[in-house]
Amino acid sequence: MLGNGPADVFQIPGAQGTVGFISQMSECFCDRCNRMRLSADGWLRPCLLNETGQIDLKTALRQGVPTAELKRQVAELLATKPDINYKMRESGTTGAYGRTMSQIGG
Repeated sequence: MLGNGPADVFQIPGAQGTVGFISQMSECFCDRCNRMRLSADGWLRPCLLNETGQIDLKTALRQGVPTAELKRQVAELLATKPDINYKMRESGTTGAYGRTMSQIGG
């Protein structure tokens, strides 16, 4: 079953819900990724495996940065998302990021 993003979605016949799996370490899904990640420490990331272009939302919100400015920053980040996803794709995952999935909230 197809979902609206990078997950492979499954449904047991007769069940009410579905379950989706994102196999980010074994299967590259950059070409169909429509997700962003808000880390456990308040950073908005355009790509799970790339720390390029993050926005520190926690600090910005605590400092009272205007909503219009945050919207502008998020829109800019979304616009660069395809480049960020594909930029690190060919280099593999080793060394492309400095934190483990548990450290970023995954």
